[in-house]
Amino acid sequence: MSNRETVATTEIQTSFDLQKPKPFNQKQKTNLVLISIFMILLLVSPILHLLIPSSASITFLNSSVDVGLIAIIFAVISCILHLGDEKEVIEKVPWNTLLMISGMGMLVAVAVHAGTIKLLANWVGGSIPVILVPIALCLIAAVLNIFGGSFVGVVAPALFPVVATVSHGTGLNPILLYTCLTIGGLATGISPFSAGGAMVLGFTPEEERDSMFSKELAVGVPICVGSAVVSSIIYFAIMR
Repeated sequence: MSNRETVATTEIQTSFDLQKPKPFNQKQKTNLVLISIFMILLLVSPILHLLIPSSASITFLNSSVDVGLIAIIFAVISCILHLGDEKEVIEKVPWNTLLMISGMGMLVAVAVHAGTIKLLANWVGGSIPVILVPIALCLIAAVLNIFGGSFVGVVAPALFPVVATVSHGTGLNPILLYTCLTIGGLATGISPFSAGGAMVLGFTPEEERDSMFSKELAVGVPICVGSAVVSSIIYFAIMR
């Protein structure tokens, strides 16, 4: 091996040398404790509800847990303890992304309350061939989640109640319809208007955020929708 190759190999090895991380300081330890307490508070009541579903007090406690309120309380505690620079933290919050998600969620909620989803369900149940109903529901759930922001918070409450009507009108297995709705609704979480895509945008450096937005919308969404449709077709072929 020549001297030049030896130097190059040494430089490569040096570039991959990992340094031992510094130990946590007191503020970081306190922050970890708060995060641990936060997770425990969120998980205790659901776990107890699964273990003791007959307990009325635990059921009430589980239904009363508000993730947003608890997060705000712990954020206030962190501010009081001066665990970080508040101004720097606020500056790093992706406000544009949060406002976009909130606005799209509000528009979808208005559409749901206006009866748009019920009209779509009636159209699916009475105007298209039975063989295409699962695919249509999958696509409706996918499109709704692209702009709705959340499958659990928007898509499921809006579409699940109409499954019984569609199943009764078409004679299809309701389990099949619920599954196709879930496949479509979960597939498009990568959308920049949805919760998953918004989280990706939030962690993306600001100078790369526009590029990531375009990639999620132009590449991620079509691939996920196509995969959901194919999965629904396969599941329909199995369940039929």
